[in-house]
Amino acid sequence: MRLSDLPQTLLQLNVNQQPITGPDTSTICLKVTDSLYGITHHAESERNQIKTTFSRIIQLARTKITNEERLKTCQDEIATLCDYLVFGKVDKNGDLPLNFLKNLLAGEIQMIEQKLGMQFNGNTVVLLAHYFYNKQSLHWGLTNHERDILKELTQAVQNEDTQLQSLVTTLLMIAEQNINLPVDAIDALFLTLYFKQITNISKVERIRCLVLAHGYSTASSMANVVNKMVGSQVVDAFDMPIDISPHQIGEQINQYLSDKNVSGGLIMLVDMGSLEDVHLYIKGYIDFPIGIINNVSTQSVLTVASEIQQKNDFELIMQDPQLQITQQVKVLYPSEVHKNVIITCCLTGIGTAKQIKALLEESMPLELDLVINAYEYARLCEVEQQTALLKTYNVLAVIGTIDPEITGIPYISLENLISGTQTDVFNQVLQQVAKPAQIQRIGENILRNFSIERVINSLTILDARTVMANVDQALSNYCQISQSTLSNQTRMALYVHVSCLIERLIRNEPITSYAVTTEFDSEATVIYHNIQKAFSVVEQIYSVKIPNTELGYIFDIVVANH
Repeated sequence: MRLSDLPQTLLQLNVNQQPITGPDTSTICLKVTDSLYGITHHAESERNQIKTTFSRIIQLARTKITNEERLKTCQDEIATLCDYLVFGKVDKNGDLPLNFLKNLLAGEIQMIEQKLGMQFNGNTVVLLAHYFYNKQSLHWGLTNHERDILKELTQAVQNEDTQLQSLVTTLLMIAEQNINLPVDAIDALFLTLYFKQITNISKVERIRCLVLAHGYSTASSMANVVNKMVGSQVVDAFDMPIDISPHQIGEQINQYLSDKNVSGGLIMLVDMGSLEDVHLYIKGYIDFPIGIINNVSTQSVLTVASEIQQKNDFELIMQDPQLQITQQVKVLYPSEVHKNVIITCCLTGIGTAKQIKALLEESMPLELDLVINAYEYARLCEVEQQTALLKTYNVLAVIGTIDPEITGIPYISLENLISGTQTDVFNQVLQQVAKPAQIQRIGENILRNFSIERVINSLTILDARTVMANVDQALSNYCQISQSTLSNQTRMALYVHVSCLIERLIRNEPITSYAVTTEFDSEATVIYHNIQKAFSVVEQIYSVKIPNTELGYIFDIVVANH
């Protein structure tokens, strides 16, 4: 080595008569016996466990074992690598500082959770930051064969889970575009296997276990340890800031309840008193049992998780002696409060029922504690459907074109709602959910929204006045032919029904099935033929043919008049 080979900075120290310092952390000490390969690869092989892990995975892919065994071994390798990355010695690797990666990834992970509707524990950000920090120093030129092996393994896992594929793709895009890190097949497989482990939630678990604790990753750390011990993702976790309010906690849990199936019950393990009363902020959302266990510890979480894996009953888990010794336990069961509902229905199907529903919703104040649901008449007549509705809802009334005869539930016909002849009955229904001022406002809205012309315009695309005139001519023909009269209630029902019938025939979408509800004796046969003659005028005006099925429904409405 010559003096000219020394760095200029080192020579300048001598010019300025400054002492030359000893080797620092960036200095590489060379020996006469060192080879060029050893000099260039020693530091990397010493500290980069990533290459070692994936070399074993590539080697494993070449062995003849089942896919299940290969996946399990690969996941074990990744779990070991994760522990090494988080708990091993942190050397200076690459240009991006570790804390910088942590802060950047924390925001990105939060946005991914919101976008994909997923929930990760607090360790995820820490682990990913350590991985990409160490990955900076890995300069491994994969061969085409090695790259193909890694891609095949990644694809095999992602094919079973489209959401996992979307998650990995999003993270790779963030690493490449936002962090400006080059990504490759190693990153894709690492992220796939890691998130496969932490998001592989068993679909057969009925009871949910949720840990809530104050601190940056207190709850998620306990959940992470327990999930590893039991071998599956049984426990979820929320890490709570010290200054979080109970209301904010309630909002997070309400969101959790809306995303998860908790029909079998929810067991919450909390760390201190402020979280013990969290159920007060979610009581309105409870339709399942909730268990609350305080003084949470890894042991108590493990106890609950093990019981859930064994598919033990909710009560049996909460009575476990290991929980009773050191924890105070609360069990809450839901009060049977059902939503108030008004049902709409129509003889001819769900379409008209939905239009009636829309008109009713337009008439109701938004703040009213009331739901309006549309159902097919045939379904409502089934005993099983009626039983299910009465168990699920507090049914206030049925409004429609025909009465499904649900025991104990008042029926208001659409024509009576239009004419106002059942106003008293409707007001009595509304008194259960509305104040007098609201009932008056609803009455005014009904008067405006449920005029016969408005109803027909809502149900069809035809001009209401023209259709009503043509239907009126058919009804007059029937009264003249049959030497009988039709009540106002029957006329209104026929105005609405025949208007919809005309539109169906114009669209070439007639009703093709009809259940006979009346025994066709000689009198019924005469009525049917009279209807057929009277409504021929509709066929002539609109150039359509009314099929027997449609005539059958008109027959039912007319017979109800008699």
